[in-house]
Amino acid sequence: MSEQSLNPLTLPLQGLQVIEASAGTGKTYTLAALYVRLVLGHGRSQRGLTPPEILVMTFTEAATAELRDRIRVRLTQASQAFREDAFLTDAFLKDLKSDIDSSEWPRCAAQLDAAAQWMDEAAIYTIHGWSSRMLRQHAFDSSSLFEQSTVDDSQALRLQVAADYWREWYYGFDDTQIQAVLKIADTPTSLVNKLLPIWRVQERSLPENVQASTLNKNRLDNLPTPLKILEQWSLAKTHVHELQMQAQALWSAHGSDLIEQLRLAMENDLNGNSYKAALRDSYIEQLIAWMQGDGLDPKVAVKFTLRELCAKTKASRPKPEDSTGAFAAMQAWIDALNDTPSPQEALLAHAAQDIAQRYERIKQQRGQFDFSDLLTRLFSALQLPNSRLPQAIREQYPVALVDEFQDTDPWQWGALSKIYLHHHDAGVGLLLIGDPKQAIYSFRGADLKTYIAAREQAQAVHRYIRDLFVEKDAIIGDQLRLLYGGSVKAANASDLFGMPDVDGGLVGGASLKADEFLGICAAAR
Repeated sequence: MSEQSLNPLTLPLQGLQVIEASAGTGKTYTLAALYVRLVLGHGRSQRGLTPPEILVMTFTEAATAELRDRIRVRLTQASQAFREDAFLTDAFLKDLKSDIDSSEWPRCAAQLDAAAQWMDEAAIYTIHGWSSRMLRQHAFDSSSLFEQSTVDDSQALRLQVAADYWREWYYGFDDTQIQAVLKIADTPTSLVNKLLPIWRVQERSLPENVQASTLNKNRLDNLPTPLKILEQWSLAKTHVHELQMQAQALWSAHGSDLIEQLRLAMENDLNGNSYKAALRDSYIEQLIAWMQGDGLDPKVAVKFTLRELCAKTKASRPKPEDSTGAFAAMQAWIDALNDTPSPQEALLAHAAQDIAQRYERIKQQRGQFDFSDLLTRLFSALQLPNSRLPQAIREQYPVALVDEFQDTDPWQWGALSKIYLHHHDAGVGLLLIGDPKQAIYSFRGADLKTYIAAREQAQAVHRYIRDLFVEKDAIIGDQLRLLYGGSVKAANASDLFGMPDVDGGLVGGASLKADEFLGICAAAR
């Protein structure tokens, strides 16, 4: 992989190419420029492509509508540029026109004009909209039902399944078991709300073995049942209680000697930060009360286990003696207590998997799917042995441009890479456009590992670089006014620095040397 400065005119239109650019640097302008070249076949050994053959994907319906309009306008501008002899101020169109033999200009104009009029049928979709379309159009190759419908209300269906689960597993519980369940949820609705974050994580995780995952989709993965979980928890609690009673009996039998030993140790032998003087009397009082039958906070008890006392003894002082075994007994109790997991995590794990699988079965029986199924089903269909689906999609869309690629996830990248990377077809290209700084925003669907994996497989990374570019130009403009005592009159940093606009022209007439510019930026920040 090589890193190059982005040039829309020379960027290769085949293979895996990654374009990195920050917000406001003309990403849409670049995408539209590449679209123009694809329509003309510029830089390709194959013919030019039509709008239905150029796949453009982004992540919102609003973005698809904007892209469609922006590309249509750009195609119209390009058509006029090839039709007219007037001087071109648009740097990209000027260079593109000069790179093509003048005898071809009439053909180019007609081709671009036809493409602009064809944009209503352009293959510009959201990632989920495209996935749904592929599953329908290639139902045979994707092993999908020819007639499928969406779940009218996925939340209501999940709640129905959760209510069935609640009745099956929780209705027969005794009071102690019910109290354990109530710590995670008190109704099927609250249980579903508790499980939603778990399901979101699972939906974004690719299975290690797709075929095995598909075969085992309706089987719980060796998880203990809720009843078994609570029975094991009850046995563990009984064992912990027995160890506590043994420790309590030893401490009660040797109480006065142990208390005196601890007083001297805290005063002379133990670390003063761990056994602060202001708290020592409180520790002793709590231990005496425990020996008399009260409870003892495990956070206090752990301080008087054999391991902790030895660990906190000053280097120059002798380790505590445990002739009665009381400190070791305290340690056995606390260790067992810490080793006893809460049943809530296991209960949630079982509920998450069981309810999810019941939900999947109902959808399959009804021939329905929900929003999250679109990507996972397409991904799984593409991985089937000897599947024709990757080739069929490549033939339909030889080149794909993915906007806002930093918002991708493993399922999306898994599907795209299967189609566009594992083949020997000529003229096939996958062009990814995104802002790497935003790949950390997981709340928005981004997955940094996926972005890095895609970047590392690219034949080249094309980075948008301007000699003078500042994202926060208004802020820096304000700071410059302060630095120069209000003498700077330009409206913003673009005016000050003469930065190129998206059409390649110059905004403003002022200029600064690089070291002056960097110094001002540092001061402004």
